Amino acid sequence: MLRQADASGALHLHETARGRCRAAGDRSCEALALGGMGMAHSALGDRRKAVEVLEEALRLQGATSDRLGEAGTLVSLGFFSCQGAILSLNH
Repeated sequence: MLRQADASGALHLHETARGRCRAAGDRSCEALALGGMGMAHSALGDRRKAVEVLEEALRLQGATSDRLGEAGTLVSLGFFSCQGAILSLNH
């Protein structure tokens, strides 16, 4: 499990990467950075933001025909969906 400080640092790095990918016009790279941002948001406990960012990555992956990237992102989104269902059962 990532410590919160590690996850905050990871988020910053992925945000920086996303900006550089976007500036270069590389949407596949941007989608990859968004995936990392989603994982960092999750590690920081913000599941809603993680899902939001992963959905944005999924849109970019679809636009660039990155089927493997889409598959990985769908797995992550499925995990968060299950996690949310488990959390709602416990409350």
